[in-house]
Amino acid sequence: MQHSAALAIIGKTDEVLHRLWTGQLTVIYPVIEEHRRRLAAKYDCLLTTLLPIKTDYGDIVSIGDVEIGLIAFHLIRSNAPKADCEVAVLLKEVRNALAHFEPLSPELLRRFVATIS
Repeated sequence: MQHSAALAIIGKTDEVLHRLWTGQLTVIYPVIEEHRRRLAAKYDCLLTTLLPIKTDYGDIVSIGDVEIGLIAFHLIRSNAPKADCEVAVLLKEVRNALAHFEPLSPELLRRFVATIS
């Protein structure tokens, strides 16, 4: 296995980006999941009233299964505190990038770290 710097020098940008994405996914996805669960627990009463939630992939019948995108949508719709809405939207943005095999941009990564820490 070649070092990432060597790959960059020989122009294998796709491989370097894939390694970057893999590292980000490994470290960041569990943090997203932890915060998603905290928001779901904090807004349990709100989210429970929406169950079951019908999606293209089937019905969501448990708060633990509500995705961050749906949590963000319903927090905004319910006039939840702005800070919680912003966190949920950011988590959704980061999750979506990683789910589509995109390494986070430096700006998105900075916003994520500043918001979560």
